[in-house]
Amino acid sequence: MEILRKQKHTKVIVVLTRGFTLIELLVVIAIIGLLSAVVLSSLNAAREKARDARRLADMRTVSLALELYRDSTGSYPNLTISGPRENSCFSNGTASDIVAQWDTILTPVVEAGFLPEIPRDPKNNGVVNGAKPYHC
Repeated sequence: MEILRKQKHTKVIVVLTRGFTLIELLVVIAIIGLLSAVVLSSLNAAREKARDARRLADMRTVSLALELYRDSTGSYPNLTISGPRENSCFSNGTASDIVAQWDTILTPVVEAGFLPEIPRDPKNNGVVNGAKPYHC
C-alpha cells in the first residue's frame, strides 16, 4: 500500500496496489458457471438412471407378485380391456385410462398381500397427463 501526499494539500491519498481486476473476476465467474453446468448435467443423468432402476425393480416386484398370486389362486387377475386394441396398444385410450386399468388389474394382488402397493412411475410422482404410452 502506497501513501501519496500532495505537496500543497494535507490530504492523504491511499492507493491499493493489490486486488483483482474486473476481467479476472469475470473469468473466474465464467469458469465456475461452466463447472456447475457440467455437474448439473451429470446429476440429471444420474437421476434418470436411478428412475430407470426403480422402474425395473418395480416391474420385477409386480412380476413376482403376479406369479405368487397365480400360485395361490390358480389364475391371474382378470384383465378386462374397455376399448378397442390395435397393435397391442389402446387405440382410443389415453395413458390415464391405461393407469386406471393397471390399478384395476393389480388391486386383487395388493388385497391378497402379495404386493405392498401399486407401483407408480417415479417421474412426476406417477401422474400421467393424458399422453400416449411411449411404446405405442
